[in-house]
Amino acid sequence: MTESELIHLVKSGDSRGFQKLIDYYPVIKKSLGRYGLNERDIEDIFQDSMVVLYEKIREEDFELTSNIYTYLHSIAKYKGLAFLRKEKRQIDDNDVDLIREMDDLVFGSYDFSWEEESPLPSQEIIERAIDDLGSPCREILYEFYYHKSNIDEIKDNHGYASINSARVAKSKCLRRLRDKLNLDKF
Repeated sequence: MTESELIHLVKSGDSRGFQKLIDYYPVIKKSLGRYGLNERDIEDIFQDSMVVLYEKIREEDFELTSNIYTYLHSIAKYKGLAFLRKEKRQIDDNDVDLIREMDDLVFGSYDFSWEEESPLPSQEIIERAIDDLGSPCREILYEFYYHKSNIDEIKDNHGYASINSARVAKSKCLRRLRDKLNLDKF
């Protein structure tokens, strides 16, 4: 089943589409379980995430910019983190997977405005912060996260000697942005 077929099935309320989404549960359960969530909380978070995904898919201007599993997984991760913060549980800031996922949330095209009190900055604030970084960071981050340029293209566009140099430059720019937005608390 293709992504567009799956989206069509879910949008139309066809149970086959929802069953395919439910097939993702074991992987998402394992992922959320690493944060100390119990099975009941994980089930609730997954169900809430399915509802959010369904509502998003039904929006007229919905455009999927990743695969549907990644989108659902990101919603579930975000809801899981929001649950942990609400329960005032400790979140390990050194968890590399969490940092990478936060990068996806911040720079991806996901719209989490459905959360009443989103702890993440709005897209407008992020774009303003990127603009404030100045050149070349502004160009590198826009190219990589918004225009989906690969690191080799960034290397060529900015005259870096190697792909590794371009990666380091992107990482430094990303760190500056995270500091500017105070995202290390997540």
